[in-house]
Amino acid sequence: MRRFILLVGLIGFAIGASGCATGPPQPRVYDPARGQSAEQVVHDQAECRAWATHQTGFYERTYAACMGSRGYKLN
Repeated sequence: MRRFILLVGLIGFAIGASGCATGPPQPRVYDPARGQSAEQVVHDQAECRAWATHQTGFYERTYAACMGSRGYKLN
């Protein structure tokens, strides 16, 4: 009986741990909504990345706000 409980515990742990190993989050893609050129997209991304990093530690939200204000929508 003790071996059975140990086995069930190990299986439960393995299932739970496998859900944690999903890998890094995928980068978000912002599409130009105002017909920006490829050069403008690169420029806006660099400026928003710098601004977001400087403004706050929560990069994702500030980057999304910056890109949205420049006419990009999250894909």
